[in-house]
Amino acid sequence: MSSVFSIGDSVTFINEKQNGIVLGFKSNNIVIVEIEDGFTLDVLSKEIVVVKSSQEKAMGVSTSESKPIDKKEAVSPVPAFATHIDQSSVVLLTVPEQSAVLTGKIRFMLVNPLGGQLQGACFEKQKNKLKRTAVFSLESQQQTELFEYTREQLMSFDSIVISYVYSDAAMFSSGSKEITIEYPGLIQHFPQLVSPYCFACSHDVYKSLSKNEDLELDLLKDKYNPAANQKTNPVSKPNEAKVKKQEGNLLRKYGLSGVNSIVDLHIESLIEYPEGYSNSELIRIQLNHFRSELDKAMVAKMHSIVFIHGVGNGKLKDAIISELKELNLKYRPADFSKYGIGATEVLIR
Repeated sequence: MSSVFSIGDSVTFINEKQNGIVLGFKSNNIVIVEIEDGFTLDVLSKEIVVVKSSQEKAMGVSTSESKPIDKKEAVSPVPAFATHIDQSSVVLLTVPEQSAVLTGKIRFMLVNPLGGQLQGACFEKQKNKLKRTAVFSLESQQQTELFEYTREQLMSFDSIVISYVYSDAAMFSSGSKEITIEYPGLIQHFPQLVSPYCFACSHDVYKSLSKNEDLELDLLKDKYNPAANQKTNPVSKPNEAKVKKQEGNLLRKYGLSGVNSIVDLHIESLIEYPEGYSNSELIRIQLNHFRSELDKAMVAKMHSIVFIHGVGNGKLKDAIISELKELNLKYRPADFSKYGIGATEVLIR
């Protein structure tokens, strides 16, 4: 018997305008459902959600199954997401359409669980051009819906860019975050919430720094401050090699490294659940990550950067080579002994 469903539960299908009643179970993953016309179906448990449990029926809780329900009325009240996400991060949520998780429109919601005020604007990015789509002002523990797009509209975007200013009693911070959108699939990221909110995907916009992160960044600033470098260098310590390695890790963390960078473009390393995407959507995600990492490498004045794209059908590699030619950047196959045949090295300077 399924631990999620009980016999007698009223359920609705995630990707169809269809309701039914749970009659039994064939396994933990297969539920027997009687639909409205009297037929019974064997349904995967991930394809349905409970709209009214058998316990609620026994208690006499009224149900609206006997009359048609407007689609908008059927959507449960928007939950307070601030109580369900990481309390140290402002996040952008992509919420699917009720009963059309894989095909319907996607709502974008911004959530501020922090203790201060967040203000800013949101832009759609297409071919390196920004178009403002929304402005926002959120107090602590507030959330707002920014806009709604179809999946076809989102396919034309390179990314979503959010510029923000955050302030509280202790600090003031401003910045901009470019986000490659992850589409909602049938994985329940918020299983404690009802459909469609349980399928929402979250993208970090701003994360409050911990004391350790503040200290690490301060150490970098002190070390590479020209005024500080005029002082006499201290005597080398016995574990100098280990210290240099740690400093190198910090430099790479904050995008200051001038050495080669390695970027894995395999889709499994970019998104957690790629099953709900089409091939064209997956390539778009990989290309957006390629562009973003190449931009970072050029800003950081790296000598070169290696992109591991794999072999596959060659479409991703061809798209990367085409863009490198447009940018007049030199490239060559990466070191075979290190990366195999599915990698390209871009020579920046």
